[in-house]
Amino acid sequence: MKKGVVLAVLLAGVLGGSVGAANPFSDVSSSDWAYQAVADLSDEGIVDGYPDGTFRGQKNVTRYELAQIVARLMAKEDEYSTSQRAIIEKLAYALADELDTMGVRVSTLESRIGNVLWSGDARMRMVQGYDWEGKKDSAFDGRMRIRAHAEVNDSTYVEGRLRTDMDFMHTGEDDNSTDTYMDNLYVRHTFGDSTSLKLGKFDKFSGQTGLFYDGQVRGLEASYTANDNLQFTAGYGRFKDWGNVEVGYGRISGDNGSIAYNVEYYQGNGRVTVGDAFGKDTEEAINELLAPYGVSAPALEVKDFARIWGGGLTLRADEDFSVFGDYYKNVKYEGKPVLWTAGFQWGHTDLNKPGTSRFSTQYVSAEDGSYIAGTTLDVSDVLDRSVGLGSINPDFLGITDDGYLIVEPILRGTSTEKLTFWLAKGDVVLTKNVNLHGEYAFHISAKDEDDHRDNLASVSLQYTF
Repeated sequence: MKKGVVLAVLLAGVLGGSVGAANPFSDVSSSDWAYQAVADLSDEGIVDGYPDGTFRGQKNVTRYELAQIVARLMAKEDEYSTSQRAIIEKLAYALADELDTMGVRVSTLESRIGNVLWSGDARMRMVQGYDWEGKKDSAFDGRMRIRAHAEVNDSTYVEGRLRTDMDFMHTGEDDNSTDTYMDNLYVRHTFGDSTSLKLGKFDKFSGQTGLFYDGQVRGLEASYTANDNLQFTAGYGRFKDWGNVEVGYGRISGDNGSIAYNVEYYQGNGRVTVGDAFGKDTEEAINELLAPYGVSAPALEVKDFARIWGGGLTLRADEDFSVFGDYYKNVKYEGKPVLWTAGFQWGHTDLNKPGTSRFSTQYVSAEDGSYIAGTTLDVSDVLDRSVGLGSINPDFLGITDDGYLIVEPILRGTSTEKLTFWLAKGDVVLTKNVNLHGEYAFHISAKDEDDHRDNLASVSLQYTF
């Protein structure tokens, strides 16, 4: 094995270092040819010398000592470039046995093929909801997602996610209870250290809680990060859970560890095909009805249906306790309805530490027209079947000369003027990478005097790999 001082110089040359780092070793003077390399690696926490404060650079480095260095490099892998990470991976493969005896698995490398990193998750869930008559029913379903993250170069990556949903309670004659599709597919370019551009179909999470929206967008999104406390995001695309209607949006946010905040704006408009809004079967049925009039492949002319302002705030006392809230107002809808929530959370989970847990409780108030669809809740029917505008629910006004259907308003609440309820959520890590998640919506109160909502619950096992 090479001498320690030579190894330090090679590592510093490959990984870079911070000029001017202080030297902590008594046997390395500022006049030594390897002084800067040793000081840089010590400053980065990659080498730590011996208990007596010496580096002993002329001593042969054992494979175990080298494995210790590689383990520290792996912990900082995200800080290095693609070429630097490739070198770390080669070292890790060569020292896999030593790393294993140290309890360091090369799991991220085992899942990487070339520049592609594979990961995924699965879920088994029992969830309660409402049927079309408003009565409570239950479903038992499963979901599996396989994610591929491909590094194109140091500034570009492509990510795709294949998803399979399965209904375990399906009783139909044909086995159509399974649906497999490409859930996400997008490319992300970075320009310098602050600016990025995302194009394709990607996840969109609103506010601090995801109560307003946690789904997919097909479109374009640009972000600029000034610092941890200030980030600007703007985008335009079709929101999947809003009937694929075109939506423009903007967001200002920040998170310094103790305080996280966001301010958001959404405006929906544009045109959407009947197939996107209602499904291909409905599109074919409408086409059959319109065929005698010489109109084919109709689309919906979606007028300005939503102008929604919102914001959220989380205050963290420490990693085990925080208070949070979200607020949204649809200034376009009649009466300017409001959706808001506030609550607190205690505990935290670590998928590598079985027994860790977190719990939260929050109050939710939603007026008709303030919420559209796509909440993060498993017990989503508490909103979707009460005040949710849902995907497009049209009132047809006519057909334009170029074959477009006029719809206004395209969205309308489904059941009650205002809904309030309490929500309790909990997570417990049962074993490594296995999480038990539960939700319970209770004390559900609708403004209508004769309206009643049953409490809803869900429980799921979540697996990460």
